[in-house]
This record gives sequence, structure tokens and C-alpha cells, in this order.
Amino acid sequence: MSQTQVKAFGNNKTPTKTILHTAIASWNGFIYQGMCALYVALDILYHGDDSHKEWMLGLESYEDFAILDNTGQIQSFHQCKCYRNSKDFTDEFEKMESKRKYWNSEGKCANDAHLYFHCNLNLNYSNGVSAYKYHNGMFLASPKDIYLLVNEMVQSIMNAQNIPGSHEAKTERLISLICTHVSSLHQLLIESPAETNSFNSVCAHPVKLQKLMDLITNTTVPLNKKEKAFCYLYYFELYLNECMTFTQHVNDGRLNSFIDVLQTMDSDNILNLIQRINPDVNVNDSNAERELEASARPNNFYQVMTDTLEEINLQKMMWQRKGVLYSPTTLGQDMGTARQCAKIVSNDNISSLLWDCNWLVGNVKESVEDVREESNKITTMSIDYSKFTKPEKLGLITIKDFNDGKY
Repeated sequence: MSQTQVKAFGNNKTPTKTILHTAIASWNGFIYQGMCALYVALDILYHGDDSHKEWMLGLESYEDFAILDNTGQIQSFHQCKCYRNSKDFTDEFEKMESKRKYWNSEGKCANDAHLYFHCNLNLNYSNGVSAYKYHNGMFLASPKDIYLLVNEMVQSIMNAQNIPGSHEAKTERLISLICTHVSSLHQLLIESPAETNSFNSVCAHPVKLQKLMDLITNTTVPLNKKEKAFCYLYYFELYLNECMTFTQHVNDGRLNSFIDVLQTMDSDNILNLIQRINPDVNVNDSNAERELEASARPNNFYQVMTDTLEEINLQKMMWQRKGVLYSPTTLGQDMGTARQCAKIVSNDNISSLLWDCNWLVGNVKESVEDVREESNKITTMSIDYSKFTKPEKLGLITIKDFNDGKY
């Protein structure tokens, strides 16, 4: 690239290093950035013709994401920002304009390529940047709005082409596709850590829109283990984001730190952690997604993470007191304690959990010292207790008792 030696570029003097930077190694904005990208790609497929299937979606390369035609020409640059409070993004608008000028000078885009901003706030736009307009006529969208809009767009494509199947299931496959693609880019950057090589590596691996269309048109098959992990992660973060948006607790930073670490894990560790914090649900079951998506779960987890007095150990993703491990959970007060414990010990996928920690911290009604003993009160359940060989007890503890140090 001929301009890489230029230290700053454009009227706004944006450093070339900024223009040629990819943040994919710390990419953690899927609930907004990734879903905005998915929506725009689907909108092109819905309104375009067959030739648009050869267009491409570039993630964290030329911008937060960019749309490229079949020749690799950038058709539009997109940046995404989701904040609780008003913020001045003039510097971001200036950088977008500079990036367009740079790539125009490189023959990569037209001088009037679209500059779109996706945001949940009303902004005063400048530098040729405009708010992206969604199919419902709105220019603002929250993470939950984007999720619903993506579902609607998938349904519209299916209706237009008489494609059978569940649009929710197909949406989940699309979510998994984008997440696994980002994960593969992370691995790619590990192998080429130099800044310029990193940027070039990411640019060289866009997602073809045809691949998205194939997932919509083909018969839906069950998600594999890796796809499930990323779907769980998406829904978990989506609903936690809602909790933080509407509650705004002083300890919200703990949740952000927890999620940041969670997003650095591989799919196996994500699934293990999701299983541990949802001990009453078998994450391998075909209907597990529906149970895990229930809004009460992230609400309970939010209470646990923000109302506990201690900072969690982010290396273990648990609290540790003198060798005793306490795991956060999504458990709540929606059922009796004995039945709740029975669901935990009857979970065929939970035996390894009994070796991981000593206490489950939940937004629960009461504490119990041994979930197995408590579950014995449910005489209608047939449980093979022989598979549980851990000598220590696994207890269930309320937030208050955890804070008071009673156990």
C-alpha cells in the first residue's frame, strides 16, 4: 500500500496507523457491532438481485465493518456505537471521512462511498456521515432492537423465496457463523501478530453474502457444540446488557469485566462456564437454548454479580475464600428450594461441576448446605445418586448469606 509510510492522512490528519488498524484481537461488540453487520448484509440480500450474493462483509478491517462488491470495492463503511448517555462522536466522523479518502486514493472505493453510523442515540452528524436507516424506518436501534430486526429480515427473506423452516433457528445459525468467523480471525492474528500483517490478514478474509444465504435456504441442522457455545454467549450478553441499561448499578463494571474474559475463551470453556452458572439446565439438550434465553436468568445473574460485596476472581471466574470456591449462578426464586436442588442433581451434564466448586451463589430464597440432601425431599424424582462421588458437599447460598460470611 503506497500510503502506509504517510504518518497522517486527509484533512483531519488521521494517522495512517489508525486507518490500517484492526481491533479484532479485542473484538467484543458482537451484540451490537456484529449484529448490525449481519443486518446490513441481510438487507442487501433481501433487496438485491443474485449478483449481490457475491458481495462481501468485511469485519473489523476497513471500519467496524464494511460492505464490498464482488470485485473487492468498498461500497459502504459502517461504524457502530452503543452508549447509555449522550456522547460527541465528531472525532469518529472525522476518522471515517479520512478512511474513505485514504481508500479512495488506493483505488479501493469511490470518493462518495457511503459512510454509515449505527447508534442508539440521536446525534448531530457531520463529515459526510449519516445514520443508517433500518427497514422499519427507524434510525436508532438498541442491541435488542437489532436482534429483533435481524429476525424480521430473515423472516422476510424466507417469505419472499418460500423457504421453509424456523426463522429463529436460521437466525441462530447466522449468529454462530459471524461469531465463529471472528473467532477464526482471532486465531489468524495469533499466527501473524505484526500490525500490518494483522490488518492484511483480516482484510483477506471477508464473509461472502452467499454463505449467509446458504444458511437461510438450506435445511437447518442442529447447532454443533462450538455453534451452541457462541449462541449461548450472544444471548447471555444481550440480556445482561439490557439489565445494565435499565438498572445502571454501581457495580456494572464487574459484569463488563466478566464478559470480557468470557469472550476470550474457546468454545469448550464457554460451554463449561455456561453450564456451571446454569447448573439446573443441561446445555447439551436440544431445547436448552429456550431455557437459557429466559430473561429471569440473566436478571438473577445480574443481581448476584452486582449485589455481592467481593470482586470475583476473573482467572477462576469464581470467588475464592481460603481455598473454598463459590460460583455465581443464574438461579432464582421461581421454584421451591428442594425442587431447584433436585433439578441440579438430576442434570446428566453436571457431575463435573461438583468437583469445580463448593458453593453455588444464587438470587435464591434460602441457603442449603448440601443440594443432594435437600433434593431428597422430592420423592417423585428418580435420581441415580451413585454417580456423585465428590466427598465434599455442594451447597447453595443466598447473596445475603454470602456477603455475611455465614458459610
